[in-house]
Amino acid sequence: MFQKITRVVVVSLLTLVSSSLFAAQLVNINKADASTIAENLNGIGSAKAKAIVAYRVLHGDFKNADELIKVKGVGMKLVDRNKDLISFSGKPETPVSTPKLAGSTSINKATVQPVTKKDAKAALKESASN
Repeated sequence: MFQKITRVVVVSLLTLVSSSLFAAQLVNINKADASTIAENLNGIGSAKAKAIVAYRVLHGDFKNADELIKVKGVGMKLVDRNKDLISFSGKPETPVSTPKLAGSTSINKATVQPVTKKDAKAALKESASN
């Protein structure tokens, strides 16, 4: 009986660990949109993600994770928590939350509008007031 319980516990733990490893996704902070950043990084919601994208539009690409602290509302603890999930070059990662429905030949995606400097300034003002 003890062996059976032990096996169930071990299999359950392995399933949890393996699913969490595959759920983590590397995010290219210089290419990803705000929703991808918010969905895939820990402790970053919609407002901070928009502020990150706005800062990037106004000031150029981030060279390393430590530069993220220049974004209002992003501190060193938040950066340290996400360092292993952030990349800075290469092609952007596909968001995890775009499932393809069985039998469907296309996915209905919201149109992603490019962010202008005017939009970025407005987003930074909005995040500063929150």
